[in-house]
Amino acid sequence: MNYAESINSFIEVLEQMCEEERQLAQEHSQADLKREEILHKIELTTFNASGGYKIAKELQRIQKERREVKNRLAEIQC
Repeated sequence: MNYAESINSFIEVLEQMCEEERQLAQEHSQADLKREEILHKIELTTFNASGGYKIAKELQRIQKERREVKNRLAEIQC
């Protein structure tokens, strides 16, 4: 492999990483929106213990998804 091929391969990898970063940033934004919806539901809704538990589990699931995306994003930021 010559220098030009090596440089082109490197550029291709960087472009792929930047595209993945854009996709992960979009996923992160979606998770933030889901979290905000749940927080609004908590703020505006009256619920019993069972309903509160379900909301808490939903928030926990979204927070875990958000954390996974955030961790992957931190690994590849351009």
